Parts: sequence; C-alpha cells; structure tokens
Amino acid sequence: MKPRSSSPTTLDPALASLFKSLNLDPATSMTGGRFSSFDAIWRHPTSQATLYVGGQAAAESLELLNKYGITRVVNCTEDLPNYHAKNRNNKGGYGGVGGPMKKTKKRSSSTDESKNATAYASSMAPASPSQPPLPLSPGKTPPPAKLPASASPTHPTTTTATTSSSSPSLSTPSPKPPTPPPPPVSYLRFPISTWSPPSTPQPQPATAFLTPLFSFVDSSLKSGHSVLLHCTAGTRKSGAAAVVLLARYAGLEGVQEAENVVRKCRHVVEVGGRLRGLVKAWGVERDAGGGGDVNI
Repeated sequence: MKPRSSSPTTLDPALASLFKSLNLDPATSMTGGRFSSFDAIWRHPTSQATLYVGGQAAAESLELLNKYGITRVVNCTEDLPNYHAKNRNNKGGYGGVGGPMKKTKKRSSSTDESKNATAYASSMAPASPSQPPLPLSPGKTPPPAKLPASASPTHPTTTTATTSSSSPSLSTPSPKPPTPPPPPVSYLRFPISTWSPPSTPQPQPATAFLTPLFSFVDSSLKSGHSVLLHCTAGTRKSGAAAVVLLARYAGLEGVQEAENVVRKCRHVVEVGGRLRGLVKAWGVERDAGGGGDVNI
C-alpha cells in the first residue's frame, strides 16, 4: 500500500500528461503498482478531494482510510459489509487497531502475603524479654551510649524542620490535549451488477439507475471528501463505476476512452458482461443529451 517511487521525470511523457489532466501527481497518486489494493483516478480541482478505486483489502483497512483521508465509500457489491459504518474507532474486528492484551504478573495470594508480612515483622522486632542482657561485674558501670560522629555531649545534634516557603516551587506540566478522532465514514451501498438491461422484463434506463451513485460522489468530492469505489478485487464492479464517473468528470468524449484512461490508472480494471452493457447504455443516453447533470 505504499506509494510507488515514480516521478514525472521517469514517467512516459504521454502518461505524465494524462495524470496532469486528471489533477494527479504520479509521484504520490500511483499507490502500489499493478496489483495495488487501490488507485487514484481523479482529483477535484478546487476541493482537492480524490476519487479512488480499489478492492476489499482497501475497504477493510481503517489505517489506509485514515492515511489517505477517505471519508466516503461506495460499496459496489451486494454482500460485502460496510466495514466501518457503525463505529470507525473500533478496537478490533474488521480494520481494527487493537491487539492482544499484555500479560501481567500474577499477584501473590493472601496467604503468601500474610507469610511475608509475618517474616518481615519478626526480623524487625526487638530482643525477646526472656533473654535479658548479661549482668555487669560488681563495681562496674554500664558504658555510655555511643553518639553519632557529628555530635558531642556538649553539642548535641538538632534537626531543623524545613518550611515549605524555603523549598523551590515545582510546576505541574499541563496535560497534552487529546487527539481528536478521525471523522466517520459515510457509505453508499450501490450493487451495480443488479442493473436490468433492455433485454429483461423490467429494463432500467442507465442514467436513472446510476443517479444515486452520481449524486453521492458528486456531493462528496465537491465538499472535500475523498471517495473510495470498491468491490471484492477492484476490477469489474468498481471499475464500471469508475469508468462512468471519470467520463463525466474528465470531460472524455466516449466511455471507451474513459475505460482506457481508468486502466492507465488501475491496470486490473476489466469491465465486461452486463456491466459493459450498462456503461455502453449510459454512453448512448449521454450522447443523446442525457447522462445526468454533472454537479461538481
């Protein structure tokens, strides 16, 4: 998931020009090579929010979403969960940052503590009264008690209490402000493969079917929220969504051109079957004056 070490000086001039037209910097936008978990395909010219396309691994990684400032996710599948919809700051499960708890040393039992306390008290206790000191010989007096080296009988040592006013004042460091949590992730579940083509009993116009996708992504990018389009592998379902969105944003003439550009950004994109039919049907409606308004 680390950015690829590329630069415009080592990039093919035509590809460098393409990235520039998409408002992307190849040195930072090419996120990991041919089999990366996600790739940037377009950046909003004023808000600088970025549109990404990728797979399940990218959608699961809370660390990746935080790192790239992705706060909007389009789930193009019917079955994959919206991993961080309820609690983005979770400590476990999908995309969690938690880990096993550290093992702590087992505390001793109360019996052991009692034995240790008894042994310590015995070692500190004075001599037992049953063992009196040895008697002195007649006519002898007990020796004087030993005084500390710094003291004498005429100059006994004294202890002066230090008042709090003479001690230096200790300043308590102010606590660091807590780090604010990252913004929550908003989701749009858009099962793009459920589109009904004209050959089905209840066909759907492509533009009408794609309108929720357009509205969600348009408003997100315009307001500065980077968006991740994802499916399982980031190839077919999210690839088809990327093609129609890029055709709108980059002002490309046809959907085939848009697909070619998307594949330059993410090599594994492959739109086929019913999804290709959806992309083509939307292209026909767009050429006829439809295709949905671009509110970006």
